[in-house]
Amino acid sequence: MEYEEFASCKKIVDKTTLAQGFVDEEGNLFYVEPGFYYNLIGFKDKRREDFEKILQGMKEAVKRNHKVIFTGNFEAPFVEKEGFVYLEIEDISDPLKIFFEDKSRGSDYGD
Repeated sequence: MEYEEFASCKKIVDKTTLAQGFVDEEGNLFYVEPGFYYNLIGFKDKRREDFEKILQGMKEAVKRNHKVIFTGNFEAPFVEKEGFVYLEIEDISDPLKIFFEDKSRGSDYGD
């Protein structure tokens, strides 16, 4: 799967992980795990008006930290690499005051 949101970055091949790796124009390295990307696309679908702000927040996080793994769950990441900062979608969206609450829940039948 191509992550079109990062087309301006150089894609790197890392056969040790399922996450896609990229190098930005300044040489900073970042990985995007499938779980993070799923959440990112959720924001694109539900909060389209704020999507560019989230992408900008990701770019700023990469520039600030130089080595970032955008993970679906920092307690159980797909990618484990020394010297990288692990960030979840909320680490980007919450400081921007962009919230997405999944209100779906199971049925009340059977309670």
